[in-house]
Amino acid sequence: MNWLTNIFVQHTPLQAVIVISIIIALGLGFGKIKIKGVSLGVTFVFFVGILAGHLGLSIDSQMLLYAQNFGLVLFVYELGLKVGPGFFASFRSGGVKLNMLGLATVLLGTLMAACFTLTLGIPMSDMVGVLCGASTNTPALGAAQETLQQLGLPSAGAALSCAVTYPLGVVGVILAFIVIRKLFTRPKDLHVHVHE
Repeated sequence: MNWLTNIFVQHTPLQAVIVISIIIALGLGFGKIKIKGVSLGVTFVFFVGILAGHLGLSIDSQMLLYAQNFGLVLFVYELGLKVGPGFFASFRSGGVKLNMLGLATVLLGTLMAACFTLTLGIPMSDMVGVLCGASTNTPALGAAQETLQQLGLPSAGAALSCAVTYPLGVVGVILAFIVIRKLFTRPKDLHVHVHE
């Protein structure tokens, strides 16, 4: 029975693979659970990872860095495969307007984060994590951590503040859509949509 404990406690490459695999499997499993037609999907992997860290489960720092970078590369690659085929075609059907709105949102969020850093005295690394978590933008967190490290600033606060605000970013958007749907959808619109 001692070997089972060692697999989860001793920092080895095997332990890292096992821990990461269990977190991913549990996250994907819980992500399929729907409550009132809403499921968190792959986002639940993030929440299981937060819970595992809270429970004291850890892996070797070098393996963690490798998993972080490799996971980010896979995420961006997979996103490119999904979005790539229709990306340039979308510019013909309102894509420029939507991209400008997206850019304005990012710039406004960045400006607000900078203002909060200056006025509230929150460290830049923490505020960058808050911005990435609230916008559920994991690739931005990776880029921010890399930039902070190159500037010689501590980057651990970015990951922690991202982990704290990420759930609010996910659930907040879902709740906002539910509220908007309740406020701006008339029962007649729902009835017509069902029969179409």
